[in-house]
Amino acid sequence: MPMLLYRRGVLAALAVVFLTAAATTPRLVTRAQNFHAVRSFGVGSSKREAEIKLSYPSIAGGPSIAARSALNHAVLNFVLGNEFGQSRKPASSPNALAADFFTAYENYYASSRKMHTFAQPYLLERAVRILNTGPHVVSLQMDEFSDMGGAHPNSLTLLANVDALSGKVLTIDDLIIPGSKTALMRIAERYFRNARSIPQNQRFTRSGDFFSEQGKFVLPKEVAIESTGLRLYYNSYEVASYVDGPTDFTIPFSALAGVIRPNLP
Repeated sequence: MPMLLYRRGVLAALAVVFLTAAATTPRLVTRAQNFHAVRSFGVGSSKREAEIKLSYPSIAGGPSIAARSALNHAVLNFVLGNEFGQSRKPASSPNALAADFFTAYENYYASSRKMHTFAQPYLLERAVRILNTGPHVVSLQMDEFSDMGGAHPNSLTLLANVDALSGKVLTIDDLIIPGSKTALMRIAERYFRNARSIPQNQRFTRSGDFFSEQGKFVLPKEVAIESTGLRLYYNSYEVASYVDGPTDFTIPFSALAGVIRPNLP
């Protein structure tokens, strides 16, 4: 859990939305970037491996210089997020991230051998993909999967909604019409309950399968403007246990009339 919480803290800053007032924007041009490194530790039956895989787009063209810069910054901050190095800042390159990752495993492996305990292999995967390239918003999905010696693997998804000539960072409140937050909460709760088959009269408490600190419905940290509507994504542990997994659904724009800003779709 500490690593997952760190990633959540770092990545929350990447859940951004950039808007443009232009009716059309140049086509997004991307170049696929892939990085894969494996290192072995020990020999024979004690041999273990640490593996890291990165897959992400480099934004090479459109919609504007400011937007390209903001997009690439968000992508690299996620992909190179480094909880293995001493500085806890994003690594300077995939190779630098891999070096810190392997050093962390080497220390773990040596400690396990010294204490005569089983050393599990390490695996870290991060991938970024373009969700939507509409005329006003470009949406990114950033996924992390890690298996590093805990009771179970961990996964995390971040959504970054990107559009813009200006590169301005907006919150969920910037995506909706002023004064419509209550209406959004009411609509989102209905879709959440449908997605999880939760009766309308069941409270959200920690004693049940789904919970919140206040015992009431809460919006997720991750939202994205997609071609058909507003996507809401709750990561594991956000409102439910690991066993229940994430909750992911999209509210169509037709259900958000009077709530979502009209220039977003």
